[in-house]
Amino acid sequence: MRWKLKKVKAPKDGEERIRAVFAWRPTDVENYVVFLEHYQIHERYFEPANGNPGWWAEFARYVCVYY
Repeated sequence: MRWKLKKVKAPKDGEERIRAVFAWRPTDVENYVVFLEHYQIHERYFEPANGNPGWWAEFARYVCVYY
């Protein structure tokens, strides 16, 4: 069996993403300690000017609210 892979474009400087993460250990999120629940991490991509590889840096965490 075979299938084509989706090509993932490289992130550009300043792009943002949101990741849903599961707290296996107690984690500080906003004014809460989250344990055995999902929470969201908002990240921004930084790319240095000298051509070195970039990195994703966390700038906020939010508690997931599901209705």
